[in-house]
Amino acid sequence: VVCDDGDFRFPVGSASSEEVTTDIPSSSTKLPSASTAVTSLPPSLPTGQQQACTVTLSVQCQTSFGDELLVVGSVRELGLWDQNKGVTMSTSRDMYPKWAAQFTVNAPCGILKYKYVIKLADGSHRWEEAIPDREITPQAPQLTVSDSSFNHHRRHVTYVKLPPNPNPKPSSKPQAPAI
Repeated sequence: VVCDDGDFRFPVGSASSEEVTTDIPSSSTKLPSASTAVTSLPPSLPTGQQQACTVTLSVQCQTSFGDELLVVGSVRELGLWDQNKGVTMSTSRDMYPKWAAQFTVNAPCGILKYKYVIKLADGSHRWEEAIPDREITPQAPQLTVSDSSFNHHRRHVTYVKLPPNPNPKPSSKPQAPAI
């Protein structure tokens, strides 16, 4: 959990498949660094091995009829900052003004930067300009980020922790006989 004091930790006694959620203070512009987050997770993949991470992003955004909302960012899956190749977000009559999108990246991939972009009905684009790039560090099988609204930084993050390794490596140290 990313706590108000900026520390990253899991609650005592949390189950390995439990979801961990938190609100990130508005003064925080990014999630903890990859090194902080990785050391806080249960045993994970060996160095150099990657695993798919499903990322779900949502944000509140007021738009006009015919507008679309995209998420564009620093990885191929988000168009490498090309506003014409970003992921189109979706909404519905019941969800609006909340928009959501889901995509998969290989994790760990380091810091992933992104912004929301409104594609106006006339074909022009309006980028988030009032805030720096948003940042996340995908590293769990699932990462859900609920950003507050277009051009604002407050967010709610859910990490789904890795389950324990079903095939742990045998210990190389000899075990003492049971008495």
